[in-house]
Amino acid sequence: MGKQAAIQEILPPLREEGDYVVQPPKNPKYRVFADAYLGGKSGTQSAIEAGYAVSSSGVTAHKLLKVPEIAEYIAFMRAKSTAETGYSLTKWRSELEALAHSNVEDFTRLNKDGDLEVDFSKATREQLRAVQGVKVKKRKIYDNKGALVGEEHQSEFRLWDKLRAAEMLGKHSGFLKETETKVVIDVADRLLNARQRVMNARLPSPEQRSSEDAE
Repeated sequence: MGKQAAIQEILPPLREEGDYVVQPPKNPKYRVFADAYLGGKSGTQSAIEAGYAVSSSGVTAHKLLKVPEIAEYIAFMRAKSTAETGYSLTKWRSELEALAHSNVEDFTRLNKDGDLEVDFSKATREQLRAVQGVKVKKRKIYDNKGALVGEEHQSEFRLWDKLRAAEMLGKHSGFLKETETKVVIDVADRLLNARQRVMNARLPSPEQRSSEDAE
């Protein structure tokens, strides 16, 4: 069985939903590329995963995304996912913006001593989306006779990764492409090093060359 046929065999067929369905690309490499792209990988990474040349993967990805059967399949699967989950691109971007624009001041206040204390009383529902978790500790304080004299409360919270959210927004907007370039360079360097090792393995060692010269 050839590589193309093997890839095609492991790819599940697209089930029909309702009266309208777009079939996946018949070309196995097109299908691998499209599914990788739908899975969140960049165009360059998707092209590499599909088996296209690393050196031209960025250009190849740009061309592949314009192929009608690939473009239609990606658009259909995204629309299908939105209909099933109710999670649209607009909502996704809104969630990221809430994280990227989060501010500690939205969840704290200054007490009479000038120290910051956790306070969610003025935080809006939109602002609270940036909060990953809240931890509250309570400790009872007793005097030397065992009588309860007070309680101590300590609260802390953790926000989702603001830098990561800003990075994802930048990539989505199209002005952050550094990571994609690093991937191409990294893979290309690995291939170049591998070829160099193969070439070195084929070359005779200095001892072998000296022996051949002596003969």
